[in-house]
Amino acid sequence: MVQIIPGGLQKVATSNIVDGAVTAIKLADAATWKLLGETVLASPATHLAVTGLAGYKYLKGVFQLEPSVVSTHKIQFNDDTGNNYDYRWFKGGSSYATGTAAATDGLALIGTTEFELAGDFTITNLAAIAKQAVFQTFFNTTAEALYHTSGRWDNTAAQITKMDMVFSANLDAGSKLAVFGWNE
Repeated sequence: MVQIIPGGLQKVATSNIVDGAVTAIKLADAATWKLLGETVLASPATHLAVTGLAGYKYLKGVFQLEPSVVSTHKIQFNDDTGNNYDYRWFKGGSSYATGTAAATDGLALIGTTEFELAGDFTITNLAAIAKQAVFQTFFNTTAEALYHTSGRWDNTAAQITKMDMVFSANLDAGSKLAVFGWNE
């Protein structure tokens, strides 16, 4: 198994699993990603949130989302709903397309979908610079596709302390988001 971390590819040496959930990932180079928060929906809702993310230079997360109807998707940090985000996406699969970079009110995972989404992300979380993010999102349809999204949150005064995944329609119960932190 290989995990992508800042600085390149590293092999996983060990991982802690408690009650069926991964709580820490120890990499061969001795870096440890600590579980900072996890949210699993018990009933349908339009967003998933994880808090307590301050104090870590890097954030890594995994998600599995199940929209019940066609929905738009975005990610916001620290309750910032202003046009302070830029992103660009690339779709791999049967065809290739590129999204346009523009000021917007959140980082989009992909356009719209009603299909199950799964993916991961890595974010550089330094207070004095814009927060750079890289997402990989796989969605399951009759023509499966993988989206690569890169973007940033333009805040240069604070670390990310809260992450919201916001949807225009309800996600089904069981949708989940887990965020890990790491300092070098």
